[in-house]
Amino acid sequence: MSDYVTQLNDRYFAGQLPPAFVERLADLPADRPDVRAIVERLFRMMRRGGFDASDLSPSQGAFIGSMVAKVLPGAWGGRIPPITFADRHCMIDRYVTTNRWLRRDASGTFLDLGCGFPPLTTVETADHLPGWQVWGVDPLIPRYLLYDDRGNYAIFDDEKHAQYFQPVVPSVKNWNALLGDADGTRARFEALLQTLLEGAGGGAHQSLAPIEKDGARLLIDPVRHYGRDNLAFAVGSIGSAPLAGVDVIRCFNVLGYYDDPFREQALGWFEGMLCDGGLLICGSNVGRSAACRYFVYQKVDERLRGREFVFGIDNLCPHAINPWYAQHEDDREVGLLMDLMRVLRAAPEFVAQLLARSDALRAEYGISPRQADGHYGDSDPTLLPWELSDRAASIGERLDEEGFSERAASILSAAGYDTRRIEVGHIAVAHDGLRS
Repeated sequence: MSDYVTQLNDRYFAGQLPPAFVERLADLPADRPDVRAIVERLFRMMRRGGFDASDLSPSQGAFIGSMVAKVLPGAWGGRIPPITFADRHCMIDRYVTTNRWLRRDASGTFLDLGCGFPPLTTVETADHLPGWQVWGVDPLIPRYLLYDDRGNYAIFDDEKHAQYFQPVVPSVKNWNALLGDADGTRARFEALLQTLLEGAGGGAHQSLAPIEKDGARLLIDPVRHYGRDNLAFAVGSIGSAPLAGVDVIRCFNVLGYYDDPFREQALGWFEGMLCDGGLLICGSNVGRSAACRYFVYQKVDERLRGREFVFGIDNLCPHAINPWYAQHEDDREVGLLMDLMRVLRAAPEFVAQLLARSDALRAEYGISPRQADGHYGDSDPTLLPWELSDRAASIGERLDEEGFSERAASILSAAGYDTRRIEVGHIAVAHDGLRS
């Protein structure tokens, strides 16, 4: 155990971190200030929410030790990496069509700000809302999308500079293989792009057909492959999206990269973007909307009004680190979530029953099952990353179906919060006056 990890263990967990979790922190690049800051903040948030060392699993340790440093903007020249994957916002799509704030017959314009690339979630939203006009907007809408002979991909700007790359199977092992020498990987992708472009015919740049050679595949202006009659894309970011009068704005896994003063400015900009009665839904989640948390705002009489803060029951017993993951100390999503978690985790009978049921489901699904020593073990090694993610989401859904979301809402209501279980199975806390 490194001196730094020993200090973290002693400072935040009285030396009680599980050995398997500590082992996975061996590769933590503690020389990077941004990494140290976010790891220590993660542990502080965990303690703020009433969690302890027994809530941490080896897979969470592996993500902290090997992956956190690779998904921070500092690893991508200060840019937010456009990470996205299928089904990530499925519950948010359902929320749009079931929430109490929009008319049930409503349709209009939907803006997915920070859609990522490939824009899988935006395509799914367009399919879910066939009567709406959906826009996917992101700073990194690429000119080129290139797959190497192993299926790993990279996206490029107009100047043929690699902006981002990702393994075909996004396991910790494969991320490490691709990003262990990030400069070398970038140079390899850029050289491969040049080779494919030089070998292409003059008309290839206008064709939807890929350029292929030796197992590699290149798409030019790849966003053309994702279009629908009700779906369009544009380059843009907070403060510069080319739209106005929008009915719903979804901004997920973006605002957390900025501090609260920026967030407050962004809320003013969103206010100007929305039509009267329109909704802003902003928050964070992982696969299939697991470990979800989000604020919902509505524009009423030309002003943005806070409606509710919403979270999934699985934040109390997470497989991922998302509930505690805050880029800034003043992150209002993580801070409020942890304050609510502390209230719930102070109900001992409820927490004991929740954890017992969660542990039984972990064992059933092969996801970090609880061991005889009281610590979580390793997940089934035959499961692919998206299978793990899917099973983790299923655990949260089953906990909701078995009444744990309703019970959590009742506990928070008894503590003075205006709380209810909403139609998508999440827990909503009324929260007005969110703009300062």
